[in-house]
Amino acid sequence: APLLLALSATVGQAEIPEGYYAAAEGLDGRALRVAIHDTIVNHHVLPYSSRRAIDVREGVEAMDEDPNRPLFVNLLYSDAVAHKGTWPGYNREHTWPQSLGARTGTPAHTDLHHIFACDANVNSARGNKMFDDCDGDCRTHVEAPEAFYAGDSWEPPDEDKGDVARALLYLDVRYEGDIDGEPNLKLVDAGVEPGCDCMGRLKTLLEWHEEDPPDARERYRQEVAFKLQGNRNPFIDHP
Repeated sequence: APLLLALSATVGQAEIPEGYYAAAEGLDGRALRVAIHDTIVNHHVLPYSSRRAIDVREGVEAMDEDPNRPLFVNLLYSDAVAHKGTWPGYNREHTWPQSLGARTGTPAHTDLHHIFACDANVNSARGNKMFDDCDGDCRTHVEAPEAFYAGDSWEPPDEDKGDVARALLYLDVRYEGDIDGEPNLKLVDAGVEPGCDCMGRLKTLLEWHEEDPPDARERYRQEVAFKLQGNRNPFIDHP
């Protein structure tokens, strides 16, 4: 698609648009949250799959494209790349799972800010586990040896922790259930189970956000998402 071909020439020079967060200036607490929500809420919703328009797969391939090898994408959790021609050996990882609120048919299901290229087997192993530090009998996946999981929790590699945390923090603020057909997504410390429209663990995600600040790769993904769906992740712009 012509837009995707033009992205690499524009996002590298991109900056936060002047005045984008003007409504939030000087605010804190609930007022700040409301102002940020109102700023990012009405984004362009991409189709999940389409032959006639840019869809989520194409968006993810553009966001996660390896800057030195444009035929490859960087994979979340794996510290590896995959050739774009190997799809569906890699696929779309929803960091906020469908079963926990990012349901098919809602904008959350196609929101690029929380969807990453991921090895299909690793994606399947993660399933809908919540994010948390792994304790006790932790296992690893042969294709993601620096990710750990046990029971219902999944711990990404250190270099992915902040990326995941900011993706989920964005969703919590973006989706308030105030628009017909949209979920009210909440980050919590306990009670994560199918149907709850919630995700966790909030305490751990806040720690990961602090420990792993945004890097060039994450900022690039943000600019591509902004070009394609028209809204930004404030936790990347203003950590």
